[in-house]
Amino acid sequence: MTLGICDCCNVCAKLEGEECGGQHNYLGKCDKGLECESQEPRIINFMRNGKVNTYIIGKGICKKALPKIYHSQEICKPKCDPEYCIKNPRGICSAKENAEAFRKCHGLCQHTSCRACKFLESEQQCTACAKDDFQCIRDFGRCIRKDACKSKTYPCGKQNFIRRFEDRFQCQVPFCKLL
Repeated sequence: MTLGICDCCNVCAKLEGEECGGQHNYLGKCDKGLECESQEPRIINFMRNGKVNTYIIGKGICKKALPKIYHSQEICKPKCDPEYCIKNPRGICSAKENAEAFRKCHGLCQHTSCRACKFLESEQQCTACAKDDFQCIRDFGRCIRKDACKSKTYPCGKQNFIRRFEDRFQCQVPFCKLL
């Protein structure tokens, strides 16, 4: 149940796939866990007193709502990008935009080590880490870099970042540690 257009009377909430929205929600409101996703508005033209009138009818369809993540719930480290990792080669960063694989247990931020970011695409067998276990994430980055660089150039100095700057920069996020 939800409140109707007048916000005083109880009416049945719309279910997934049903029409909703419109001006003042005259087509109805979606049930809990659903949101009204706007559709292409319909335009209606008609003549009245010799004048063309146009009405735009907006409506939506009830779809499953994505879980809302509030910024106060998770504070991410700086974004993993070549510029940040050149300045902070051992830094912890957020790979939410360029993780090779999204690891659900690491949340929205997908924290990893700059050492685990590279332009090469290879998977090493490195340790699993718990969410925000920064020491483990640092060790994970060390493991990733160890396989990507020779010991003479470890930790893959700036020349390797700059030389391959036009390639895709990607980061590995630690596997999830089972608690």
